[in-house]
Amino acid sequence: MKLVFITDNNLKNEPYTTSKLIAEYGGQEHRAVRQLIESYKSQLKEFGRVTFEMIPFDTNGGIQNVKVYKLNEEQATFLITLMKNTPQVVLFKMELVKQFFTMRQELEKRRLERDTEFKSRKELTDKIKLYLGNDNFKFIAFTQMIYKILFGKDAQGLRDTFEIKDKKKSPKDFMPAFDVERIRKAEEKALTMLELGYDYHQVKEQLDKIFNEKNIA
Repeated sequence: MKLVFITDNNLKNEPYTTSKLIAEYGGQEHRAVRQLIESYKSQLKEFGRVTFEMIPFDTNGGIQNVKVYKLNEEQATFLITLMKNTPQVVLFKMELVKQFFTMRQELEKRRLERDTEFKSRKELTDKIKLYLGNDNFKFIAFTQMIYKILFGKDAQGLRDTFEIKDKKKSPKDFMPAFDVERIRKAEEKALTMLELGYDYHQVKEQLDKIFNEKNIA
């Protein structure tokens, strides 16, 4: 059972669980868990904003929108201390603690990898910009070209795919490590071609052959 999530796979977002999952795996009525949250909302707010979504569920009376709370680790930990320790609740508490811990470790690892990748990529993109005469428009076109070759979409298409509304966030913030690595490899090959005197169209043609025709990533 998966109990802990992160919104949009974005490393900057905070892991959370939901009142629905707490009710389901803790052997509680969802309504009772919501009432508990509402009774202790002021205390829960000390650990962060108390947020919720209205989610449609099938009920005996048809489709109804149900308020489902999202709780961060501290909020969820506090809430489950208020629940009676039945055997099912004890097992649920243990699993929830484990999953929050695992998620924290995974996010920290990915953040460190992302920081390392960012520094490495900045050096790489600075070199590419230099060969493009530090022309930002040419660099944007270059980046768009790489996106289209690798993913069949430009930056806006990727933003739509990942449902990114914040203009400050990059599609790479939402990509799995494998795809970020593919971008890095494509940029490295593009830089080598620029150093050899290839123009934009020649680079595009060669990258398309490397990553599509030969299916090399």
